[in-house]
Amino acid sequence: MTRTILTLALLAAACPALADEAVRAGPAQAVMRPLGGERVLAYYVPAAGRCDTVVMPGEEPGPRLRVSLAPAEAATVEDAGGGSLVLTCGPAAAWMTVERHAPAQKTASAE
Repeated sequence: MTRTILTLALLAAACPALADEAVRAGPAQAVMRPLGGERVLAYYVPAAGRCDTVVMPGEEPGPRLRVSLAPAEAATVEDAGGGSLVLTCGPAAAWMTVERHAPAQKTASAE
């Protein structure tokens, strides 16, 4: 399992994605994205037509969030600063989209 995670992390580092850009990942293809000042790794494996998704810190050790998504279903992981990652399962779990949303810009109010 550790070897698999290390391999996924190396693949993600070799193909970095830009912030605020949606990335389409295939089964077991890791995506590394910034979130809350850290890097987060996300990947999925297809199981019974669903995306069995894992989101975890880019550096081991750390907690892991596991969620099983139906096709077209999405899960959102938010940071304390208002940024988020949205993971959406594709049709028949053929792919998963990972999209980072930066925190909303605060505007000065005219008083």
